[in-house]
Amino acid sequence: MSMRRFPLSDAHTVLDELGLRGASGLRKVQQLEHLLPWLLDEVGNFENRPLIEFACGKGYVSFAFRYAAQQMGIGDVPIIGLDCSDSMIALCEAIRDRLGWSNMDFRFVKRGQVPADLPSPHVVVSLHACDTATDQAIATGIYLKANLLLHVPCCHSTVQRMLRVAGRRHALGYICRSFPVLGEALSQLLTEGIRCTQMRTFGYQTIIREFVSPLATPKNLLIIGRLRTKPNRRAAQESASLSEEYGIPLLITQMLNGSAVLNLIEEAFHLATPSCSASEASRRTRLPSPARTSRSARSSPVGAGVGLLYPGMNGGVALRIPGSATASVTCGSGVQLPNERRGGTITNPPRPRRKRCHPPSPGLRCTRAAALHITETFGAPTPVTQRRTPKTQHRPPTPPCPGRPGC
Repeated sequence: MSMRRFPLSDAHTVLDELGLRGASGLRKVQQLEHLLPWLLDEVGNFENRPLIEFACGKGYVSFAFRYAAQQMGIGDVPIIGLDCSDSMIALCEAIRDRLGWSNMDFRFVKRGQVPADLPSPHVVVSLHACDTATDQAIATGIYLKANLLLHVPCCHSTVQRMLRVAGRRHALGYICRSFPVLGEALSQLLTEGIRCTQMRTFGYQTIIREFVSPLATPKNLLIIGRLRTKPNRRAAQESASLSEEYGIPLLITQMLNGSAVLNLIEEAFHLATPSCSASEASRRTRLPSPARTSRSARSSPVGAGVGLLYPGMNGGVALRIPGSATASVTCGSGVQLPNERRGGTITNPPRPRRKRCHPPSPGLRCTRAAALHITETFGAPTPVTQRRTPKTQHRPPTPPCPGRPGC
């Protein structure tokens, strides 16, 4: 991906209007300079589709992008800024009028709701949208079928409060309550992981990377999603498993609840199939091997039309198929499911366990083998009680020295 750098050091008028002139706005200017290349690289792909900045605030990204596009001789790309504050919307409109720029619109949006009266954008971007506003920005881009999602998250206070709740069955609650610094890191890890898996669920090829140095901002993660792939069932199962394990709601999916996008996802996953028989469902379902049964015990809240694995009794898992009874499988037993086509049951017998045999090396595996090896090599040792002590040899007495009295 070719990146075009565009410094903002010469944009004195724009920086003065945004209040970023001087040392106080240096770090924010560095963030904008590293974020602009991702937007400028998409200039040729807009095709009169707007750029939407969610949680725009003072419109840092919108005005910086318009200035860079004008300096590069690019046509006026339509820009729409969304925010939940009327005062910020009025401030952005005043800055737009003073700069004399057209084709820029700023609108009010309610918190926690996805706006439906907007044109389909090419890019939806957000820079440090606070807490769940990032989830709302991602849900807006998915609902409007944006080609590119660029989001720089900010704080994660909602998830951190959820992890601190006492009574959770995992140890992360105790860590978050005892060590707030580690709790902040854990909440960031879980929040961004669930966001990325939900984006992949809706068909976005998603990566996450650092877009600027931590010296400019410690919140330097950039989530990049491109609408290229089909809906991902594996990502839906993973996000549902994370949500159930740690008690974190899927906010993006909740905001899209009842929308046409979520209905398309459900149809792609065969969730709404009332005429699905047991035999057809069994053909769609891939039976897990008994050796991997305990590892594949996952839970998914989506639907009744696919085979779902969820924790069962006695440490096993249960495989639910629509129109049939639930089969409970314990680790090491076979899977039995009704099958109308064969008139019987499908039995997955357990695999025979291999017998591990490690022949001992001579003289190295145990003390007995070592003693036997020494005996065969050097002969049997003499017992300590039968060993003879050699006699001490005494020297004969020295004769007296001649010529010395008393010697």
